[in-house]
Amino acid sequence: MNGKLIRFEFRSTGRIMLGLYLALIILSLINRVTSEIGMMDTYELTLTSLSSVILMALYVICAGAMLLFTFVMIVIRFWRNLLENQGYLMHTLPVRTRDHIVSKMLVAFVWLIVSFLVFLISIWILTWHNVDLTYIGHQFTSFLGEMFAVKGSVLFFILGLVIVIISVFAELLKLYASMAIGQTFREHRILGSIGVYLLINIAESFFETGILMILGLTGQNVNSLNTWITESMFPIDASGQLTSLYGAVLAEAVYLIIPVLYFVVYFFLTNHFLGKKLNLV
Repeated sequence: MNGKLIRFEFRSTGRIMLGLYLALIILSLINRVTSEIGMMDTYELTLTSLSSVILMALYVICAGAMLLFTFVMIVIRFWRNLLENQGYLMHTLPVRTRDHIVSKMLVAFVWLIVSFLVFLISIWILTWHNVDLTYIGHQFTSFLGEMFAVKGSVLFFILGLVIVIISVFAELLKLYASMAIGQTFREHRILGSIGVYLLINIAESFFETGILMILGLTGQNVNSLNTWITESMFPIDASGQLTSLYGAVLAEAVYLIIPVLYFVVYFFLTNHFLGKKLNLV
């Protein structure tokens, strides 16, 4: 049933998102063509130069709209689908509350990744003749070769990727938890959700500051401690070469506790308030 929820979510959001992606790619291609034929090389105020400026402005607007709408769509889909009238139908389906949360979270994560990739592709279309991609690719490959030759580099990159993914999921769940708590207010539910989101961020700041204080990473010893931590995580030999990343891997493994903790707490809050404190209007 979870798979059906995910397919339903993709169908419900896919048309708009794919339309935005297509519009952005088309505008990128048009701007690329106008650049190739010299429309953007003229500095005189003519109809041709004005058209090129308008086309580039449309590209910028479309790119911004795509990135903004991805975020807005994530919020609106959760609110309307689970916390308003549609919720009467969705919550009667033979699925658990956490299945709704997981399906929303996974689909939102996919759209975030796809939106970012489409944006990068559009930038590449605009710049592929102006930038030596072969040189950049060679330098990037050389960098990766040197990095992966260092001990512990594979674990370092894998753990880094895991931290990014879990952090994104935790941020999505923070939005969901804020809305799930905010919908319990009798009045001003949207303002309540915004207020809860702000309070959660303040609580996160206090929590993380408290951890830094416990570890002694605040006050007069910060610079010396930072130097010691950096040297421990990224040891360099006499020739100036990085020798190991195992220290950085250990630091990542410890830091991973924070996004995992946020993930668990926000998932619990969202599941609890949707399952036990639902207040549909």
